[in-house]
Amino acid sequence: MKRRTLLWVVGILGSAFGFSQSPPADAGVAYPEGYRDWVHVKSALISPAHATYATNGGFHHIYANGGAISGYRTRSFPEGSAIVFDWREMK
Repeated sequence: MKRRTLLWVVGILGSAFGFSQSPPADAGVAYPEGYRDWVHVKSALISPAHATYATNGGFHHIYANGGAISGYRTRSFPEGSAIVFDWREMK
């Protein structure tokens, strides 16, 4: 299993659905300091049996900081909310 450098940090400016596109895998976006201490929102496995395995296969872990957790609950994400999508590619 190869760790894929894909990071999805979303700075939401008050909109519940204001997600930006993920940066390219080679964009060199650094993981936020201490993101693994944030709230673990969800993990998923996209296995070879899944329709999107060829492009999204692997383990997905989603972490959210305090602002994003508040936004999940209230549907109003305060400025500074961040979500990390940590993807471990399956080969």
